[in-house]
Amino acid sequence: MFLVRPFVEDMVFQLYSRPLHPELFDIVARQTVLRSDFQARVHITRTGHMIQWVSRGRAEAIYFTEVVTAANESLPQGHLVHHRFGRDHHAQVKHLPGVTYQASFQKETLSPALFELVHEELLADGRRRGFIHHFPHYQQMGLPALGFVTMDGRPGCQVIHAFHTFPEELTIIKSQSLIEIAPA
Repeated sequence: MFLVRPFVEDMVFQLYSRPLHPELFDIVARQTVLRSDFQARVHITRTGHMIQWVSRGRAEAIYFTEVVTAANESLPQGHLVHHRFGRDHHAQVKHLPGVTYQASFQKETLSPALFELVHEELLADGRRRGFIHHFPHYQQMGLPALGFVTMDGRPGCQVIHAFHTFPEELTIIKSQSLIEIAPA
């Protein structure tokens, strides 16, 4: 069992076109975002995040569940996207009627000074907007791990940014997702 987060090399990005049971995750913080054309349940987990997004106001609901987690987590089969974090990755799902999902995700390892600067910028941004969670930290000195998610957009277009810090490895994993829905 990891004290705070698993190693970055063990992290994966996954996407499902259905909801997943929250009981599958070690959720440390949650928030619901409700807009005229969608509802999202944002869960920051011990390992990353799980965001369940569902369209509203359509005859048939469209679901996406985006997951950042450790590769050894026991999750259902049937994902649309599955990639380990490493170099930059891009994914696109276009085969669902009336919706396009795009994502890019990567890891970035920084110098100690730059990591601290980015950590402070994420904290400042988290005070102004989005949803941020500070993990308890177990080091004598150093920074706590952070999970930070923002959701921006307009009707028919949703952008999700997520940042997860790994202070022990001076690494940040980032994802940006774009969901575009054609008018019903």
